[in-house]
Amino acid sequence: MSDLLALTVSTRGQQSWSLRVLEVFLAQFATRYADAEVCMRDLNALPHISLGALQAGRTPVDQHTAQQRQDFALQAELVDEVAAC
Repeated sequence: MSDLLALTVSTRGQQSWSLRVLEVFLAQFATRYADAEVCMRDLNALPHISLGALQAGRTPVDQHTAQQRQDFALQAELVDEVAAC
């Protein structure tokens, strides 16, 4: 295994059992796969993908309006982030 993308979505912070389990898992993962890169993403920190972004995703990039470019920027950034992990 070379890389890991760890997604969190808990609203409970340090009171979250799932985050505690993830911490244990990541420690064990790091021991076993010392050369692996771990990409962390807190999904709570992201705004919802808008209808405009979805529509821009179905429109050729060279035909995007200024608003579509703005709406699509976050979606494109997230896709690039996942592809890089």
